Amino acid sequence: MEIIKKNMVLFVVLGVSVLVSIILIFFVFRVSMTMKDYQAQLVVHRDKIKKLIEDKPAPLKANLDAINLDTNLVQNKVNEIHLIFGKPYRSAIQAFADALGVSETTLYAKWKASYDKEKKLGSVDQIFLKFMSDVVNEGKPQPKADSKAPKVDFKPKADKKVDGEKKAEEDAKKAEEDAKKAEEEAKRAEDDAQKVDNALNAFKAVLEKRTIEDLDQRNLNLLIMEGLGFSRVMSPEVCTAYISSMDAKLNSLVLKADNNMSTLIVPQNTAMFTVLKGMPTADRIPIIIKHYKLLEDIVYRLKETRVKGLNSLAPVSLEGVIRGGFMTLTYKMQIEGSMESTRNFINNLQDAYKENRVYIIRDLSLKQEKDEVKSLGLGTAAAKATGTAPVIPGDRQPRRTGGEDENYGATLIGGSNEIVTELKFDYVIYIADEVKVKKQP
Repeated sequence: MEIIKKNMVLFVVLGVSVLVSIILIFFVFRVSMTMKDYQAQLVVHRDKIKKLIEDKPAPLKANLDAINLDTNLVQNKVNEIHLIFGKPYRSAIQAFADALGVSETTLYAKWKASYDKEKKLGSVDQIFLKFMSDVVNEGKPQPKADSKAPKVDFKPKADKKVDGEKKAEEDAKKAEEDAKKAEEEAKRAEDDAQKVDNALNAFKAVLEKRTIEDLDQRNLNLLIMEGLGFSRVMSPEVCTAYISSMDAKLNSLVLKADNNMSTLIVPQNTAMFTVLKGMPTADRIPIIIKHYKLLEDIVYRLKETRVKGLNSLAPVSLEGVIRGGFMTLTYKMQIEGSMESTRNFINNLQDAYKENRVYIIRDLSLKQEKDEVKSLGLGTAAAKATGTAPVIPGDRQPRRTGGEDENYGATLIGGSNEIVTELKFDYVIYIADEVKVKKQP
């Protein structure tokens, strides 16, 4: 106690120091616990942020709407690209849709919906008529059946006093209204028939420029359905007649000439346009029709580019290769013509995508057997290069009068003389959107 009394100040200071130390230790501990809590929360938030970063884009409604919009745009672009691959009737279908006053996309969707709904009818002609009716009547009010029950008058007979003049007036008014409705319906039916007729003529006008198919009414309907994605088939007997007909028409087409197309020389008695000999099986018929679409297009392109001759043209296999919704038909051909016409034909094939056909050239070889130097009247390529007599060694060549040699500067190699070209190419068709049927009469 004596020590405490003598060192009171010291002990007071020590006591205060201990108290302050305890308080500081408490605050340090509290802050430390808070920091640990913050660190734990930081780890949790980091995990959440990492997860949100991995979820791209953030699942907000605006982002989901944007994703759906972009998906639809991409799908529409993909559908447009698909229509480039082996859809030769697309231009005609577009003209057909314009004449009907509907969009091309609507027409495709309407056809698929009509086919799925009406395929139980069995006849493709009936399906087509129903489809055309749906397209023409799109958006029009449909007539309602009169479901009203007959009026029953429960009044006593004594209260029934029919005014003859009033009834006659009402009947006349009703007859006038019925006649007006009938006239309007007749006018509407006439307008619809004219619209359908204009659409058929628009389709035919585009198609007849580049096809040898018969364009009678029934076949025109089938070609429209084929352009909309209907896989046209026929019985084996009808297909055999179809092969003979297309063979004859192609052989006739190569001989036809006008301002835009030249004749095309083919081997006599050739069978290169006969896709299949004998009776085809049912599963081969749709493929045979696709081969003839290719053949007629190739002949038109050869004639347009004024290639002189078609020596051979044959598929590597009839069935082709199907992969990823696409069918690839591979062909080999040999043509003969000038360098210019051959170059134009190859460029024409490469630009065919603009007309909804895709050709991929796999192999190309050219050979030129004609001696171009000899064609100038100068002997052979291995002979003398000028038309003068050889000079004896040691003597001077006599001076020519009248200027330079007339053949001076003439092209000896690489001119426009005829060449023989062998081609191997793929013809690609998108078939995943086709409506397939098992048989058709």
